Amino acid sequence: METPTSFGSWVRRRRKALALSQAELAERVGCAIVTIQKIEADQRRPSRKIAERLAHDLALPLQERDAFLRAARAELGVDRRTDPTHTTAAPAALLGRPLGNLPAQATLFIGRDRERMLVRVLLRRAEVRLLTLTGPGGAGKTRLALQAAAELSDDFADGVVFVGLASISDPALVIPTIAKALGVSDAGDHLMSVRVSGALQNKQLLLLLDNFEQVLPAAPDIAALLAVAPGVKVLVTSRAALHLSWEHEFTVPPLAVPNPGMLPALDQLWQYDAVQLFVTRAQAVSHDFALTDDNAAIVADICRRLDGLPLAIELATARVKVFSPLALLARLDRRLALLTDGPHDMPARQQTLRATIDWSYNLLAPAERTLFAALGVFAGGCTIELAEAVVQFAAPTAGRSHILDGLVSLTSQSLLQHAQGQAGEPRFVMLETIREYALEQLGASGQAPAIRRTHAEVFLALAEAGAAALEGAEQGAWLGRLEQEHDNLRAA
Repeated sequence: METPTSFGSWVRRRRKALALSQAELAERVGCAIVTIQKIEADQRRPSRKIAERLAHDLALPLQERDAFLRAARAELGVDRRTDPTHTTAAPAALLGRPLGNLPAQATLFIGRDRERMLVRVLLRRAEVRLLTLTGPGGAGKTRLALQAAAELSDDFADGVVFVGLASISDPALVIPTIAKALGVSDAGDHLMSVRVSGALQNKQLLLLLDNFEQVLPAAPDIAALLAVAPGVKVLVTSRAALHLSWEHEFTVPPLAVPNPGMLPALDQLWQYDAVQLFVTRAQAVSHDFALTDDNAAIVADICRRLDGLPLAIELATARVKVFSPLALLARLDRRLALLTDGPHDMPARQQTLRATIDWSYNLLAPAERTLFAALGVFAGGCTIELAEAVVQFAAPTAGRSHILDGLVSLTSQSLLQHAQGQAGEPRFVMLETIREYALEQLGASGQAPAIRRTHAEVFLALAEAGAAALEGAEQGAWLGRLEQEHDNLRAA
């Protein structure tokens, strides 16, 4: 017999099937009990984040989750359906099942609503033929690209083709690898590039090239494909841009984290993707883990200390079975030694935090490695002028232009971040997880004591100049400059 239902009754039935009280479900989800009460009474629609938490904590089968999330946001009229589990699979979930040749994902995609929307908007613009997602290792470029590609699959008559490049290092193998993904045979007299161009010439598809950073010399081959295949668009993930005239670059930021000293209410912490990812993954390894008033500030601090990097957060949650959040936080001064227990079915470079930074470091030229290690001495970043003053000791033969070129190169390879300093002055900043690695390299070089001494001398001189200027007409500017260098002054 058909029984009409509603989203609220769906939640209520699942909760009771798990023998959970409304209070217990609210604690797991991280919201107030009145929120659960209103959702079950169909007096309130949950936010997307709460709906995703409900789907996880109600242990919904994978085939039901898409319908559940759509119903939560009133995109699916559950009250007029006889069985909410019968629904057409949509690409948004991309969990546990392949879409075309996109690899299936073992975990639910968390957050990134703004980034997903922007990637979709860019790829739907006629003039955007090549979009490169850049960012440091562990920022979640691949997951974002896979999610966006799945959500865009209906926009391309010939679908989406995924090409994983992480296993190759020879740029000459890029076109053959694309050919294999396209099903292009290597038989015949024509060059492989000609056969791939012919296969793509009349196609309307999205080509997703994952992990391009170690085969960057093959970038012109991608430009050649775009030139002969007007219906093809290319989505690339790379720690460095391809530097092609076709290219539009999109920098994937770390996940949002709460501001230090401004912890929001418990039910508002879910607006921060880093916190949501931490709790979701922690519950996967420890089912009784919950975000509470007692641990909320600690979890927020962990997410900040890990720079909001998804890989670092996922590796940290693997330790929740052993360490409480407080014990985990206390050990984050040595992140690289702690975060070493990634899933064994993931690539080796993603099983430890050190391995993912190794991947980027090993792609640097020798002079870039020297500069990268020396820049680890700066706490809170540096200006071009300060970098030149300190780093020239490590590379005495490098002129000012070479150091600037090195800063730009390290930024383009996602090991530095560009920021706007005082009065619009360019500033270069390292994520703390990357800085820890740089300091290890500096220590191994044997130059750490001399570089630290030079750093201290430069900032002593800055402090002395500032002290003299604080009584003059430039007092305001100098206060701002000293505040900007607060972390460096403390380190010195």
